[in-house]
Amino acid sequence: MKKLIALLFGFLLGVTAYAQKLIDWQEIETSKDSYQHTVYYQKGKKKPLNGNYRIQKGADEEIVSLKKGVMDGKYRRLRDGVVREEGNYIDGLRNGLFVEYYQDGTTHRKDTPMKDGKIDGTVVTYFSNGKKESEKTYRNSLEHGTERRYSQSSGEILIEGQWTDGKKEGMWKEIFDAGGGVTGVKMQHYQEGELDGPYSVEMSKGGKPYITIRGQFAKGRKTGKWSQYDAELGNTREWNEK
Repeated sequence: MKKLIALLFGFLLGVTAYAQKLIDWQEIETSKDSYQHTVYYQKGKKKPLNGNYRIQKGADEEIVSLKKGVMDGKYRRLRDGVVREEGNYIDGLRNGLFVEYYQDGTTHRKDTPMKDGKIDGTVVTYFSNGKKESEKTYRNSLEHGTERRYSQSSGEILIEGQWTDGKKEGMWKEIFDAGGGVTGVKMQHYQEGELDGPYSVEMSKGGKPYITIRGQFAKGRKTGKWSQYDAELGNTREWNEK
C-alpha cells in the first residue's frame, strides 16, 4: 500500500512538473499595460505568455500562472528548492495572504495581507522559535494603526506605538537594554511623524535607579526645560533648550 501511495505521489509530481513550462529569466522580457500591470513575453515574440511556468532566476525559481502575460493564480518562489514565499495574484495584483519564509523555511516567517497589490491589514513576523517577533498594521501600503515588537526570550512588548497614514502619532514606548546591566524605558510623543510633546528616559542598573532624563519636544526639536538625574552621584543637572 505504501509503495502504491509513493508511486502515485511521484506520478502527480511528474504531472505537475510536466504542466509547468520551464523558462529562464534571461529569455523573458516585460512591459506595462494600460493598468500598469506587468506583462510577460518570451524574448523576440510579441504574444504574451499563457499557462503555468517555472521561471529560473539564478538560485531562485518562481512558479507562476500567467493569463495574457499577467500573473493570475497561485504564486510560489523557491530558493535552492525550498519555498521562500507563496501567495495569490488576481489580474496582476497580489491579493490575500502572502507568506514569506526565512532561514529554515518553516518557522521564521512573515505574513503579509494584500489587497489589490497593496498591504492591507496587520503584517506579522515570527522568530525561528515560533514566537511573534513584530506586528504592524497597514492601510493602502502605509503604516496605519498599532506597531509592536516583542522580546524573543520573554515575549514582552519592547516597542509599542501608533501610526496614522504612514506617520508616527501619539505616545511611543520603548524598553531597551543598554548593556552592562543597564536597562531603560523611553517614552516619546509624536505629532504627524515628528517628536512633539513630553520625552523621558528612565534607566536602571542592577535593578536600581540609575539615570533619568526628562524634557520636551516641539515639531522635532528639543525645547524648554530639560533635566538629568544621576542616582549614583545623587545630583540633578538642569538646562534650557531654545
